[in-house]
Amino acid sequence: MDSIVTEKTVVREADLVIGPRLKFSSSAYFDIKAKADVTWTEKYDWNGVEKVVMAEILELIAKDVKDLSVVPIRMACKFNEVGGITEWWKKRMRTSTNVRFVDPQTPVGPKQLPMVVVIPEKFDSAEMMGGYLDSLIPRNAAVEKLMTGRKLEVAKRANRST
Repeated sequence: MDSIVTEKTVVREADLVIGPRLKFSSSAYFDIKAKADVTWTEKYDWNGVEKVVMAEILELIAKDVKDLSVVPIRMACKFNEVGGITEWWKKRMRTSTNVRFVDPQTPVGPKQLPMVVVIPEKFDSAEMMGGYLDSLIPRNAAVEKLMTGRKLEVAKRANRST
């Protein structure tokens, strides 16, 4: 029988923030290309990852990590539809005990406006994103790493399958 060797990138960071490609790079921020297909998670070995903060709604790796926080950054809907979408996601993720969904209507900032209204269109730095996420998910190791700007630890590892 022939064996096929596929290489997966091993993610060595235990705590990550995952989201769309932005203007900055950070060890704690794992970016996803806009044109990535749904199988992008299969290209990485997530076994070493313990905590993840999702900058966009992606539930594909929830089964492989210990703690997953979902923070919806951009929602393609009208403001009056946000509540219904939020409930739909909460029901869908109810079976995952390791998933925490941050409500987009959570009041933030000095004026206590809904998160989905005051979130910046783009984050210009890791510190800017980290500060914003820290207000939603305080004392999170992945967010703290994002704010300190350490380099991401990844390595190539060959996986053999028959």
